Amino acid sequence: MNNLRPNSVKIAVGCLLVSYGSESIQRVLKTNWSDFHSYIVGVVGLLIGWFLVVMIYQRKNWARWLYAALTAAGLLMLPVHFNSRVTGTASFLWLLYLILSLTAAIMLFTPTSNDWFKTHRKSA
Repeated sequence: MNNLRPNSVKIAVGCLLVSYGSESIQRVLKTNWSDFHSYIVGVVGLLIGWFLVVMIYQRKNWARWLYAALTAAGLLMLPVHFNSRVTGTASFLWLLYLILSLTAAIMLFTPTSNDWFKTHRKSA
């Protein structure tokens, strides 16, 4: 059984850690604690993202497919995003998150990553 995590998965998880970590910090800094209910959807989204990162790291094949689907949905929302956020910093950060997300999604579906996830499924 192949237990060694391939470099492509390590890179993907690293990209996700940077992306979700910086987004989490940004969300906490922007939160108006007296009006917290408006941020619940964003917080839930981040929790789902962190959960997927942990599940991908634990070699769960369904998590990488779900992550790929969410990344594809994010790409479909790209025009809407750039129409709603006109500030330079917010657009730059969102573009950075998009690049990290795409890099992670691509790395999770390289041949070595595919073999690593499939080997786990057969041995389970």
